[in-house]
Amino acid sequence: MNNDTPMPKKPEVPGILKGGLILPGMSGEHEQAFLNFYRKRTINQVRHALLLGIFLFAALGALDPYVVPGVIRTVWMIRYFVIVPVLLVLWILTYVTRKAGYIQVACGLAVMLTGIAIVFMMAIDTGLGNKIYYGGIMLCIFYGSAFLRLTFILSVIASWSVTFFYIASVASAGNIPLPVLMNNTFFLCASNIVAMSLSYILETHIRTEYEQAVAMKMANLELHRNSMFDSLTKIPNRRFFDMRFKEECNRMRREDRPLSLVIFDIDCFKNYNDRFGHHMGDQCLVQVASQIKKVVRRSGDFVARIGGEEFAVILSNTRVEEAIAVADNMRQEVRNMEIPHPSSTVEAIVTISGGVASCVPSDRVAGDDLFGAADMALYSAKTNGKDRVEAMVDIVTPPPG
Repeated sequence: MNNDTPMPKKPEVPGILKGGLILPGMSGEHEQAFLNFYRKRTINQVRHALLLGIFLFAALGALDPYVVPGVIRTVWMIRYFVIVPVLLVLWILTYVTRKAGYIQVACGLAVMLTGIAIVFMMAIDTGLGNKIYYGGIMLCIFYGSAFLRLTFILSVIASWSVTFFYIASVASAGNIPLPVLMNNTFFLCASNIVAMSLSYILETHIRTEYEQAVAMKMANLELHRNSMFDSLTKIPNRRFFDMRFKEECNRMRREDRPLSLVIFDIDCFKNYNDRFGHHMGDQCLVQVASQIKKVVRRSGDFVARIGGEEFAVILSNTRVEEAIAVADNMRQEVRNMEIPHPSSTVEAIVTISGGVASCVPSDRVAGDDLFGAADMALYSAKTNGKDRVEAMVDIVTPPPG
């Protein structure tokens, strides 16, 4: 990772709704992220609700001998040998898969199959069954929206599928008078609308929670970015440098490779501030930082501002000779900008001085030793006339080869 590698992108705050007030949803990756969030928020309730629904559906079979005595075998076959086993499989699926879409589809199928089973029980009976079990259809529709937490789209599909199946089956069976069928259809449609509204409200509420969670993540990421980057030059600050320097020391130590460090200082910068003011001084720092960054191009290299007018460059897997060449190139690039500096004791333009040190990190030579050697080299460059690069070759330079 070099200095040009950005911090993680700030997540875009997703809109709560897609398609106006009709289809709650988001687009692309946000929708999938939301579905995962939705699963985590509702999965325990969904599992408990499925299990409770299975128990209730099975327990109500105790009424079948009194309600549908003429078709009891068929009804029990549907109830206990078809629907209950399928519902149990769907319940197990909520533990097997972590895909939010599959779990939602499983819940939608549970509602549809249960509702269709109840409709079928009503259609094949000519007695009390086609009247009493009608309430079970509405219960099934509300159960899906309120307890199984079906998303709005699946709530619409499941509830209206059951309703249309009811109308088609009972109408074709002809065992319910037309006024009763019309009355039942009206109340079923009203139940669907209420269930859809409930599902819409619940889903939108969780989408709002998701949006707030993303916004909080953005805020935390922004705080993290601000704590790791210099607000003026937009390059890593001393805190980020210390973390990265430690990481590179450990990595080069494991790989037994040389690590070089360059520390730069703008020559006579106090004089520049005194002459032009702090605003122009800030502009000078930004220009110098930008120019230094242009020279650092390799993936393992890293530039940071570690002090007022001081910068550091980490050069991984780089020997001292190469580091000196890179540092001198940076020095020349800053000169080439020809930023006027009439108060300098070196030249009438802004210049920098650099200190270079290199080592293969080990038990004998640690990161503090490398930093101290580079700092001493910088002090030597400043003492010996500035606008130059010097290296502490006798302290931490790795042996040739």
